Amino acid sequence: MGAQPPGECPLSHPLADTCRRHGWAVRGRSPLDVLPAMSDDDVREAARTELTGYWTWAARRPWLWLDPVIADLGLTSMARGRHTLATGELLTKSQAVERAAVAQAQR
Repeated sequence: MGAQPPGECPLSHPLADTCRRHGWAVRGRSPLDVLPAMSDDDVREAARTELTGYWTWAARRPWLWLDPVIADLGLTSMARGRHTLATGELLTKSQAVERAAVAQAQR
């Protein structure tokens, strides 16, 4: 990866936000010092962009969903996207699967 212009973050918005909110420095400056701040609305917009971009594209290609890996990834991504749109906070894949299991058990 080449050098980034000043103020540009080479990470996707959700990844940068996760690192900033929950990361720690192993060496060097804190993620709070080097990654741009994102509001909950910024995180919601990044999730909306992901859902209306890549996942809309994928939904129009039914043959992709024959791969169980894509099917599983799609389900967890949709759960994560719904949570992020509702709360402005990111949800890990593990948390999404755990919540789905709880919802299934409550039926």
